This record gives sequence, structure tokens and C-alpha cells, in this order.
Amino acid sequence: MIRLILSWRDGGAARALRAVADAVPREIDTLTQQAAEKTQQELRDAAPVSKPVPGGRIPGDLQKSIMFDLEGTTATFKANEIAEYVIGGTQAHAIVPQGEGYPLHFFWEQEGEFVNFMRVMHPETSPNDFRIPALERAGADADVLLDELADEISRTFVQ
Repeated sequence: MIRLILSWRDGGAARALRAVADAVPREIDTLTQQAAEKTQQELRDAAPVSKPVPGGRIPGDLQKSIMFDLEGTTATFKANEIAEYVIGGTQAHAIVPQGEGYPLHFFWEQEGEFVNFMRVMHPETSPNDFRIPALERAGADADVLLDELADEISRTFVQ
């Protein structure tokens, strides 16, 4: 273990050091909150938004559902169930009605109207992990905030 002990004869320098040491936890909390807010916004901005389809999901539902919380050393990402299908993609699969004898009611874009089907095949969708580029951008922004904080702290000692 390495131990560094600083001793000042000038009481002003010691008070300045104590003031900085007291301020660091508050500044880190503020920095953490700013980083979490920026990360949440980056994730929302990166989330895909579907085009409007009559009778379909509201465009931007996924985007609005995204929450990012950073507390201590724990980061939590939350979003609605659509995120799982967007991030992981889907295999081609059949969509069938919930009850027997009830047709599926879809807006068919090629026809420009609603149609009924007893079964449809949903195509495969590729995975889109929009979180990765968003987290990379947010991380770069957090680095800048941390550098600014370090510069501010070091200016306290240079004065």
C-alpha cells in the first residue's frame, strides 16, 4: 500500500484542499445525474420509430417508454416489450387469431384498406441493438463532463 501524507503550514491551502474534498462527492452526484439524463436522451433518439399504420401501434411508443437510471455503480435500462423484438430481431412466425372463428383485422398497405385474415405470416426482422451506438455517444459526452470537472478541481489548486 502507498500512503501519501500532505502537510501544509499555510492554513489557506489546507482549507482549499478540504473544500475541494467536500465538493467532489456533490459534483460526482451531479455529473452522474447529467450522464444518466444524456444517456436516456441518446437512447430515445436512437430508438427506431415505426411509420403510422391505421389500427397499429402508435409511432414512437418504444422511444417514449425508454428509461435509463444510473445510481451508484448500477445502470438500469427499461423499455416496453417492443424493445425485445427490436433489439433481438424476430424469426418469421405465424400470427393467428386469439379466439376461434375470429379473423385478424389488418390494414393492408398495398390495398389501402382493412382486410381480414384467418392467419398471416410475419416476416423475419433483423436485430437492431440501437443501444450500443447511443451508449457510445453518451459515454463520450460523460468523458467530456468528467474532464471539465477535473479541470475545475485542478484550477482550485493553481490559484
